[in-house]
Amino acid sequence: MGYLAEVARVYSVYLVSILSSVLLNILLARVLGPAGKGVFTYTILIPYLIFNFLHIGLGTSGIWFIKQHYEYKDRIVKSIVLYCYIAGFTAVCIMFGLIKITRTEVIIASIAIPFILVYEIGKDLLVGLDKTPLYLRTGLLYRLLPLLFIGISFLIMGDNIFSAVLAWLVAIIISGAFITVNLLSQTRGFDLPDGLKELLKGIFKYGLKVWVGFLSNFINLRADMFIIYSLTQTAYLGYYSISVSIAEMLLYLPQAVSQILLQKTSDKRITDKLWLTSISFRVILFIFILLSLILIITGRPLIILFFSNKFLSSFTPLIILLPAVIFMGLSRILYSDLCGRGRPEIIIFASPISAIINVILNFYFIKKFSIEGAALASLVSYFIEFLIILKYYLKISCNKFNNLFLLQADDLALFFSLFKKKI
Repeated sequence: MGYLAEVARVYSVYLVSILSSVLLNILLARVLGPAGKGVFTYTILIPYLIFNFLHIGLGTSGIWFIKQHYEYKDRIVKSIVLYCYIAGFTAVCIMFGLIKITRTEVIIASIAIPFILVYEIGKDLLVGLDKTPLYLRTGLLYRLLPLLFIGISFLIMGDNIFSAVLAWLVAIIISGAFITVNLLSQTRGFDLPDGLKELLKGIFKYGLKVWVGFLSNFINLRADMFIIYSLTQTAYLGYYSISVSIAEMLLYLPQAVSQILLQKTSDKRITDKLWLTSISFRVILFIFILLSLILIITGRPLIILFFSNKFLSSFTPLIILLPAVIFMGLSRILYSDLCGRGRPEIIIFASPISAIINVILNFYFIKKFSIEGAALASLVSYFIEFLIILKYYLKISCNKFNNLFLLQADDLALFFSLFKKKI
């Protein structure tokens, strides 16, 4: 299967994600209104925040080590799955210990932590195992079930936030259990040759390098929502969550490219990695700009059409966030190349610096400019992170600046020829 065909198969899951995310946001906005939408968004953010503390980069690390040491794949997969459930249920127990000082909805939502862990890490392991069809099926389940179950809960219980959270939880548990069964079905025995202890140490060591960046990246992506929730009314978080969900639809394409790019650049047999990263970067940048222009023109009427006039306050933050997500998406492509080369360490510096700037600017800008300030803080911090990663990538890869940013006449034809061309 060609490189772009693999990307297209992965992106097909993301297209379903986009559709289900849009439909779910419309449903939540129409039924719960801005304030209720804000409460629901905050509630399910908590388990994802804890997930980002616990995953320690094992998804990216798992792909790299499976590609480098395929003979150990069974033990790698089982060890990582075991970690997900031990770490996840430990976190659930801690959250239940906080039941007297935390919203009931948040405590219930925290039960999803081990299942979020095993899904988010497990889907990367499926990419490393070259199980794209299975990856697609699990992705579809993970995205569609919450929409289905929350829709049913609204039909039965009305605009009840607790029942919506409970429906979301059931959907996540089913998805996590499904990917666990399918991951374990790809493995055989547990006993493997000597030296495995050192291999597992390497997996966690590599993962920890990535984890610092991923945790900082989550802070970059979601600190604004927590700060909006703490400094303003919940309705403003409802408005802003719509801006974010629309803008982040653009990230699904570079995310699909990044997953396959990491798989290819991790493969010792592939030699034309520099060209592959360069043409992927140029074409994605072109598509990014085109889609952003379309959203600038159509954003306001689309918000009115799908979410109602109540959410018009979402439009201005959306416009500010569009260039921000472009920088984020391009950073992911370059970072996937670096991880494939076994050089993930730049994220240890780039993301924490960006996250610190993001948090500081959010506190200042939100007080001064409300949710528009949150979007502006994201734009500044994402741009700074992109510059740091770009500089490091150019140094490590010996690639040229022009190779990344100057679209060439035959780029689109060459890129789309990769549907059939194997890399």
